[in-house]
Amino acid sequence: MVELTKFAGTRRFHPILNAKRLPCFLFVIIILSSQDASAQDPARLQIMNAGINLGWTSGIIETEGVTAENIDQIGANLANATAAITALVPLIASPPYDTDSFVKVNEEINRLSGKIGGMPRDKAAHEISAIYRRLQSALRVYLSARTRKLTQGGTCDASTLDVGYYFGRGHTALQRGNLTLERKSRETMMHSIHTGAEIAKSRPCVFPSDQYLSAPVLDTPTVATYASSLTVIQNVAAVGTLPAGVALDPAVKIPTAVAPSSVPTTTLTTSPPPDNGKTPRPVVRPDLSKPWSSTWGNIHWSENYYGTKSKTLTGKLVKINNRWVFFGRWGRTSSDRSGQVMFTFTSPTSFEGYYTENSKKGGSWRGAAPD
Repeated sequence: MVELTKFAGTRRFHPILNAKRLPCFLFVIIILSSQDASAQDPARLQIMNAGINLGWTSGIIETEGVTAENIDQIGANLANATAAITALVPLIASPPYDTDSFVKVNEEINRLSGKIGGMPRDKAAHEISAIYRRLQSALRVYLSARTRKLTQGGTCDASTLDVGYYFGRGHTALQRGNLTLERKSRETMMHSIHTGAEIAKSRPCVFPSDQYLSAPVLDTPTVATYASSLTVIQNVAAVGTLPAGVALDPAVKIPTAVAPSSVPTTTLTTSPPPDNGKTPRPVVRPDLSKPWSSTWGNIHWSENYYGTKSKTLTGKLVKINNRWVFFGRWGRTSSDRSGQVMFTFTSPTSFEGYYTENSKKGGSWRGAAPD
């Protein structure tokens, strides 16, 4: 048993506490077993997947720029990064995190997706790097045990993002023969792992550094070891630190059983970016002329409300990288409660999304078209 006398360092926690996912920095005296400290963490997996997809995009652009041959893959990677962040928002606690920061990162990704075609290499690379830095900054916030205030600084979550980003960057760089970028990215990935380990000693929070260091690519960088290491780091992100003597099985991909049902399986990144040049099939525009059922009541799109007419919902439907996305705001006619929403349509008849409330709370929001 391990006693944490400053603040808890895991997102799985004692049952007397609120059931929402807690940050790595909550002030509480709590007894945790080593098994608790290794609990699966769907939020950490989404952070890793966002980093990997942004890194894949960076490696492609740094090596080739934006071309007619790779624009579809760049778009798919950016869409996957958005999906991971969308799934992350309902899983994080606010404070210390500001959910609006994650919403703004998604908006930046979607804006870039709409204008990146034909963008010069240097500008596109700068845009991707800026988005990564904004997401990193959103994760570099914790409650200080000394001052009891929100503090900017390194966190286990930010280090998880770094590991995924530099892994993805090295992966697509190697695929395209950019050995210099691959080497620099792999070295930075290893540095990020060691940084996360040090942060976990002082916060404390869970950062499974030993398991990340078992990724084969850190010893022998090849296309094959990158492919097997992708599975390793996703498994580690999903389940955390494994008990002593239990090895990761690199042949096992992230199954839906690892992620709870509240996390859309479509946001799990389980394969490297293909180089087949195939264009995805066009997605049919969802029909919003009729009410849809949803988590928070039927949505009457044309009348701008959900549930009852006192609950407003306004926004616009846009097509981004072969996906339909609804950006908007919800509110109350009887109070000042309000917030933002983002719905990503996974098919013409269903969406996965989230809402925020006054930048303080987040929750999932799903919906389906009428039969």
